[in-house]
Amino acid sequence: MLDFDHFKRVNDRHGHSGGDLALREIGRALRGALRREDKAGRFGSEEFLVLLPGAGEREIHIVAERLRAAVEGLQISFMGRAITLTVSVGGSAIRASDDSWLEAIDRADNGLYAAKSEGRNRVVLRLDPSVSVPRRRSALTLGLPAGHAT
Repeated sequence: MLDFDHFKRVNDRHGHSGGDLALREIGRALRGALRREDKAGRFGSEEFLVLLPGAGEREIHIVAERLRAAVEGLQISFMGRAITLTVSVGGSAIRASDDSWLEAIDRADNGLYAAKSEGRNRVVLRLDPSVSVPRRRSALTLGLPAGHAT
């Protein structure tokens, strides 16, 4: 899961047209940083969900860091003004013990929350099943649409 750090500031400074341009450029950067078999899509207003089929821990970390760096390296200009962005990334993997793939998304969302809490523009993965992850009341946990975390 990826969430763009302080994205509201982009809309506040550049208007919604600037925000829309930034989202299109972000999508282009994500596609360029993914493997051929990977899929990415918007999961909320400025959240993206990325699926990495068959990826192990090492590949998950490499791709997550590549995505983070791709967004950080974007050079977007809107009406003569630069738009700079960073992204926080949370990741996990589906485990054999999971009852649903939503558990992996919830762990990734928890990693995303930790990345933001730890200063943003970073990757936090929740891969090791022996590590207890404190659950926050995420939109997924509550069954709400993404972007409505409490």
